[in-house]
This record gives sequence, C-alpha cells and structure tokens, in this order.
Amino acid sequence: MAPRKTAPKANRYRIEAVDRALVLLDALAATPGVNASQLAAQLGANRSLVFRLLSTLADRGFAIKDEHNRYRLGPRLFYLGQQAEANTALVDVTGDVLDRLLEETEENVYLIVRDGVAVRCVAARTSPQPIRLAADVGTTGQIYTGLVSRLLLAYAPKEVQDDVLVNHLQEFAPVGMRSRAKVEALLARIRQDGFYEAASEAFAEIFVQSAPVWDAAGQMRALIALAAPLSRMPPRRRAEMLRRVMAAAGEISRRLGHRPSGQGRIRIA
Repeated sequence: MAPRKTAPKANRYRIEAVDRALVLLDALAATPGVNASQLAAQLGANRSLVFRLLSTLADRGFAIKDEHNRYRLGPRLFYLGQQAEANTALVDVTGDVLDRLLEETEENVYLIVRDGVAVRCVAARTSPQPIRLAADVGTTGQIYTGLVSRLLLAYAPKEVQDDVLVNHLQEFAPVGMRSRAKVEALLARIRQDGFYEAASEAFAEIFVQSAPVWDAAGQMRALIALAAPLSRMPPRRRAEMLRRVMAAAGEISRRLGHRPSGQGRIRIA
C-alpha cells in the first residue's frame, strides 16, 4: 500500500497581503512585460487587487511600469539579491574569526551591517556563561538607535548622518547630548579612535564594544561588536577585550583585501 500523503500544515502566521505580493513577484519574474489585467487572469485574481499590489510594489522599487502600463521586476529586487549574496560571502569569510573571538572572550559576538539607515545582525555567537545576553541573527534596527549604531553612523555617508542629525536626534542621543555639535564631536572622536565602547543608556547593565570591518575599496563593510554584562567588564578586562575585538575586525578586513593606512588607538577608560 502506498504511503498516505498528508497535506502541508497551514502556516497560521501567514499574512495574506504579503503572500499575494510575493506570488505576484514570482509571476512577474516568469512573465515580464505583462499588464495588470493579464496578471490577474494568469493568477485568477481580482484585477483591482492586482493593480493595487503592483502600484505598491512599484512605489517601493520592487516593480517598474513602462509607458504601455506593462510591468517587470524592479531594481530593488536586484539590489536585495546582491546584498544577500554579499552578506552570505561576508558571513562565510568571518565564521572562524567569530568562533575564535567567542572562545577568547566567552562573551556575545555580533557581525552587523548597514543598509541605508537600517542595521542588521548577519552573524552572532552566544556566550557559554550562565548569565548572558540574547544573540539573534537577523535582528534589525535603525542606525539612530543602539550603541553599535554610533560607530556605523560615524563612518556613514554624509547624507545618512544629516538625516539622523536633522530627523532623529532625540532617538540617537541622550538628553545631555542632544545638539548637532555634540553629536558631531562624538562621531569625530569615534573616527579618530577607530572603535566605540560604552555602557548602554537604556540598559545600564550592558557594556558594548565595536570596531569597523573594511573592504578592499576602503569602505566600511560591517562591524564586529562584543556585548557583555557590565559586571563582567571592569576597566582592565575592557582593554583586553577591545584589543581582541579590534584584532578580529582587522583580520576580517585583511581577508576582504583591505590595506590600512593607519590604526585607531586604544584608550583605556
């Protein structure tokens, strides 16, 4: 007797509107240059709904419409594909370095990249110690929140810095530092030092250190961050952990073809 086939289990977390948009993108990939009516007929869907979905996708750059109202995949998809490929390659290059840094420090280690004003954790290693922080790959945030974002912003293009300083100063800076001059002075100091470390204002028991990863073109490609409970980070240990974080960032940068012209200095708090 042939084994009974069971129907795939329904995903109770599925969002129907997102699912429809993804089905639409698949259809555009298979049959580029079709209009909304043709796509609706092909998918057996309501034409008005298909038109609204296409319009939304076009607004976000995931689809483009020509002068004859025909649609095809948009440039945002190609960009995301390139970013995904680049991040996968970056994770492959960094794996053993992150493993070694975890072994040396026994604290959480993260590899974080920037996309515009968004930041994303693409790799993480979790401390083996009983008291530890959460470490989730795929976690996303904004460049104007969180301690690691300060190093990212310090090396971000001027237009990104201006956006944060004009539109997100309150989210980025604590009350005592909410002036453009003070934030610009902080960013200049980070660039001079070549690293950033501090206790979190939101979670005072957490201490974070971060250092930049550079590519062959001299662009900041990512950062390595170490996060630990403040109780395990007295000043002397901070200096040793920072040396290891910077050494790891330097090793990954060399693997990416970077040849540094100078080094940041390590200051013991």
